[in-house]
Amino acid sequence: MTNTLTDSRACWWLLLVYVLVAPFLPLTGIPMAWNSITLMDWQRILEAAGLLICLGWAMTFAAPLPFIRPFTLYAWSTVFVIGLISTITVAAHADFALLEWSWLLMLAVLASMMYLWPVADRQSLDKLILLTVFVSSLAYVWWFWQLNSFIYVEPPVKGVIRRITFPGFSNIRFFSDYQSFMLFLLPPALYRFTERGWSRSLGTGLVALYFTLALIAGSRSLVASHLVLHTLLWLALGNRYRPVLVDHLRFWTYGGLIFVFITWILPLILFGHAGDGLVASSLARFDSSFRTDLWELAWQQIQAHPWLGLGPMQYASL
Repeated sequence: MTNTLTDSRACWWLLLVYVLVAPFLPLTGIPMAWNSITLMDWQRILEAAGLLICLGWAMTFAAPLPFIRPFTLYAWSTVFVIGLISTITVAAHADFALLEWSWLLMLAVLASMMYLWPVADRQSLDKLILLTVFVSSLAYVWWFWQLNSFIYVEPPVKGVIRRITFPGFSNIRFFSDYQSFMLFLLPPALYRFTERGWSRSLGTGLVALYFTLALIAGSRSLVASHLVLHTLLWLALGNRYRPVLVDHLRFWTYGGLIFVFITWILPLILFGHAGDGLVASSLARFDSSFRTDLWELAWQQIQAHPWLGLGPMQYASL
């Protein structure tokens, strides 16, 4: 415990516990998880509690932090000063804006402290992060397919639309946000914890199933974020990043092949037609899910408040 107090491992452990536990709250059987307080609110409560404990731990035990470059310090200070001024002078709901401003400030402070606060055993921490991602992702693969596999293997009923559900998340977008983090770390986790042979082959299939979930969800923002992320890392690291990129492209390909098989080929074999009665978002859809309306509103507000904006989180009130 004495050694733990000298670095930021406790904060990382708390965040990893959240990543591991939050999606599986319905499996705990807590009645209020769905009735009195919605699951998403429970996830937010756990998230807030974890982050606040992390910040308290860092404030209490962190050693003197390394010197921060003046430019970085001034730049971030300017961002938050502008946010505070807009909270006080512009925001229609100043108390809500101040709460959001404080929350973002806390996140920035915590992220900076955890980045600058050294870890005594970085290799052990990296292994724990990958293990948490690996276990959580494979557990979710089991849960998802246990609930949804009947959609693909049972004959459709005429006039009945069978909806695919993403358990543990009250909104498909929340699942996509969560998955975007997990997908990036899954391939290195697989190679860390499996050896060549049957364990690697089995793990590859399970990880590919998790990549398939991204295609079933049809989250264009998830795919776009990964395209941008891989492009930036390739530009920054050059050929050193190429093996990582190849691994991810391979798993996206595996996931795509599984997606085609379960949504087109398997129904064709079992029922003589493909995809009837299945409802899943499509990456190829051309609607904007009303986002163009939101973008138009955002542009109007930018023109109306070009310098200070509306105040933190005030756009949501519109």
